[in-house]
Amino acid sequence: MRGALLGFAAAGALLASACTGQSRPSVPTLAPLPTLVAQPTSAPREDGLPSFDIWAHDDSYTAPDSVPAGRIGVTLHVDGHEQRNAQFFKVKDKVSLAQVAAAFQQNPRSATELLDFVGGPGTVPPGGIQDEVQDLTEGQYVMATLLLGQDGQQYVPTGMIKTFRVVGPAQTPAAAPPLPGDQRIVLSDFAFGIPQLQAGQQTLELQNVGSQPHEILVKRLEPGHDLKDALNFVIAPVGTPPYSDAGGFLVFPGGETTSLTLDLSPGPYVAICYFRDPASGKTHAELGMIRDFDVE
Repeated sequence: MRGALLGFAAAGALLASACTGQSRPSVPTLAPLPTLVAQPTSAPREDGLPSFDIWAHDDSYTAPDSVPAGRIGVTLHVDGHEQRNAQFFKVKDKVSLAQVAAAFQQNPRSATELLDFVGGPGTVPPGGIQDEVQDLTEGQYVMATLLLGQDGQQYVPTGMIKTFRVVGPAQTPAAAPPLPGDQRIVLSDFAFGIPQLQAGQQTLELQNVGSQPHEILVKRLEPGHDLKDALNFVIAPVGTPPYSDAGGFLVFPGGETTSLTLDLSPGPYVAICYFRDPASGKTHAELGMIRDFDVE
């Protein structure tokens, strides 16, 4: 399981800071949500998909409490002063939020067995937007911001967690439109297959052909830095990062396909997967899932 989850200590909030020097949030009481009916979340998208708009502030999310099952367009708007993302976790069948909270109180390691990683919009800077399209099945979910701490583990900034439900549509839906994508990025164990990308806005299909969950976080390299510097920072994230956030798509299961939209300026970039290999305990980046590429 991902090292991020092993440090989660605030059971009531489900997830909490695991970063050295980070203050831990208080532990509120988390009650299971009542049965909800899907409501329209925003103005219709051009592609005709239901919209799931998420506003990430410095210490909270604003987002619908329910969205319809099926293919959905997700847009993360970061309107605070800090970088943010929204990793989606699905609570496993026949498991309640109360059970997850209790498990975290007793043993965070065992609690991770109650959740599945199911994607979500990647990290963007303040003022940034990340748009993606993915399939969501009915059930109870949690979204949380996961950031890299100075101890090399993921942590959740105070307040950056929210529950939501994915509920069945009132009527039988029509066949979902195909996933958008001008080109395809392939995620495998443990490498990225990235085509030549051009500057500007583009929608990319993401295909995880691996046996493990993977993610792609796109970072623009700062002047004077290279792939080696990026990997060293993943291993020991102390000081100023050698790159800046440019979007991405968070951890999703092997065998699944999704898509995301990136808006890239010309220059050098790296793609990184921070997920940890359960056998070795190393990040996928350390196993080879970090790659530099140029945008023309």
